[in-house]
Amino acid sequence: MSEVMNPKFYLWCEQRVILAVVNGSWDRRTAEEYSAAFKQLATPLAGADWAHIVYLDQWELGVPAIEPVIQELVQWCIQHKLRCAAQIYCPHMVKKYQLERMIVDHTGAFEKRVYPTQHEAFQWLAAEGFDMETQDFRQKAS
Repeated sequence: MSEVMNPKFYLWCEQRVILAVVNGSWDRRTAEEYSAAFKQLATPLAGADWAHIVYLDQWELGVPAIEPVIQELVQWCIQHKLRCAAQIYCPHMVKKYQLERMIVDHTGAFEKRVYPTQHEAFQWLAAEGFDMETQDFRQKAS
């Protein structure tokens, strides 16, 4: 299992899924570091369909300069066969607004869904054919 640890994010890969826990407020440099680490983990998966699940409850938004960085990462992922993306966070209008500005809901074979609980998110990915060992972010989120 590959993993990347940073004070603002933790990324790892299981089977054909990249899992992430993000926290704090982000500046452009953090977004660039996340994008580079994410692409490094995702590159070996790019030959076939893969998925992504991210826990966002501890994420505190980002400066506007992160938006083009994340938009470019999303386009890269879709071009490299990302099929499903699940976001997990308690309802939060400002967070929802910024995430929607950066990440499309669906295009072609790609679909993003937002869930208030991790259980629902893991269930959806499993139903889409992306099973993984991790089913609880709590041990990773602290």
